[in-house]
Amino acid sequence: MPPGRTWVTGPDVDLTLRGDDDARPPERLAGLIDTAASVICVDSRVTKRPGLVATDRKFVQMADGRTTTSTVYRARMSIPDLGFDDYVQVCGIEMDFPSTRVLLGRSFLRNYIVSYNGPTERFEFHEVAGGDDFYLEHDE
Repeated sequence: MPPGRTWVTGPDVDLTLRGDDDARPPERLAGLIDTAASVICVDSRVTKRPGLVATDRKFVQMADGRTTTSTVYRARMSIPDLGFDDYVQVCGIEMDFPSTRVLLGRSFLRNYIVSYNGPTERFEFHEVAGGDDFYLEHDE
């Protein structure tokens, strides 16, 4: 991706997740831009449908302060509104209430300057960096 592009989108974005098995269709989900989340998170039940591959386990802290273990998955994520299509690390966490929303945390957002327009409830993304190793090498 060449740096310098700009996109405007809402707090919700349409995205797809897929594993390495091209025979399985991608899972269409709603992404939620979450500047408080440190990583990309999804309900672990969602990771099974597109056949995401588990690559690691790590501790994550939830919004309520609890610490829990997460399975880290390799996933190909596509967000057409942002012109994004690449492999990312996704933390699968068993949520108390099943959800199909993907939290797009700072591990994803760090490649952009993001501003929020409260009255219009829209985010403006300015791409500032790139690199194939960025998306799979982030640790907090």
